[in-house]
Amino acid sequence: MGGRIPVLSGLANFWNQENTTLPLSCIVWLVGSMAGFYYFTFVDDNILWRIRIYTVRMVVFSPSVVYVLAKGLKIEQKL
Repeated sequence: MGGRIPVLSGLANFWNQENTTLPLSCIVWLVGSMAGFYYFTFVDDNILWRIRIYTVRMVVFSPSVVYVLAKGLKIEQKL
């Protein structure tokens, strides 16, 4: 479920974007969403909230990867 975070941090390191806090914020979002996902799985069995959490997580992660790729391509274009 968190497979995009290594990709995100690897791309950020490849284009020397170490000062970006995007991978760290995605890690925090992953931990928070996993806590909510497990809560609505084991404590309060509610599939609607699990779908909402998963959808929001994918909506956050996908633009994050696109942002890092776009910024990296701008760096490559300048070189």
